[in-house]
Amino acid sequence: MKKKYTTTLMTGMYLVVVTLILICVNVIVAQLPPMRLDLTSNRQYSLSDASKNVLKHLEDRVKVRAYFTKDLPAPYNQSAAYLRDLLEEYATYAGGNLDFDFIDPGADEAKKRELMRQSIMPVQIQEIKNDQIGIKQAYMGIAVSYGTKREVIPLVRQTENLEFELTSMIKRLSSQQLKTVAFSAGHGEPAPDEKMRRVKGELEKNYRVTTHDFTSAKEIHEEVSTLIVVGPNEKWSDEDLFYLDQFLMRGGTAAFLLDGVKVDLKQLASGTHRPWTLRDSGILWHQAGKGPHP
Repeated sequence: MKKKYTTTLMTGMYLVVVTLILICVNVIVAQLPPMRLDLTSNRQYSLSDASKNVLKHLEDRVKVRAYFTKDLPAPYNQSAAYLRDLLEEYATYAGGNLDFDFIDPGADEAKKRELMRQSIMPVQIQEIKNDQIGIKQAYMGIAVSYGTKREVIPLVRQTENLEFELTSMIKRLSSQQLKTVAFSAGHGEPAPDEKMRRVKGELEKNYRVTTHDFTSAKEIHEEVSTLIVVGPNEKWSDEDLFYLDQFLMRGGTAAFLLDGVKVDLKQLASGTHRPWTLRDSGILWHQAGKGPHP
């Protein structure tokens, strides 16, 4: 009888200890930030290091307002679910400096007018309901604000590049000063506003974009961090190469997007054409601190 009592007592104490351990574990886990387990081979559901770095260095609160109509049909509901998971991770790494809301404009006409002023417009999507195909107006836009600055994504068309778009937007809004990228001019390079509008537009999402014309100013301004040289068809003078060299020596970077050979088909047909090559530009084999090579 005594042995049975002792066994029952030990079992009871064991259950109490296990219960206390489980309670402690639950309390500790509750204090930890929520994390998603990403088992995909390419880590497609994990934040990039670039996003984490931007979020960790926020100095003020970022507010994200996701204007999504409720009960969206597939596949649009998947975009809303992905965005919610993404924003939850953003909030985790921002350390209290990011909050977000999902707002359904519904039938609120005042809210719809406000969204229209922000360039967030409804779109028509197909919806199957009661075995019938119908048309539904839906909102799928995002507004991001940081202090007095604000930007929007009027329509979330796909989620593949959504993290890049959001992180770029937060970086632009939170940066005190964007780095400056300059396109070179003065050697027959194409004008960015005419020939490279799309490239310039993409760069302007994260940088201040300008043009440095060597015909009007030789020395590259100190605020320029990167010089982009695209397809010059005229020779760079030794003076221009000297100032390019000085720019590189002080820590600037340069990107050369050059054609190996440029052929004039009209002159080629006449038999008088000599192909214009990289060496004709004067840039070929130019190295910082060593000057141009013949």
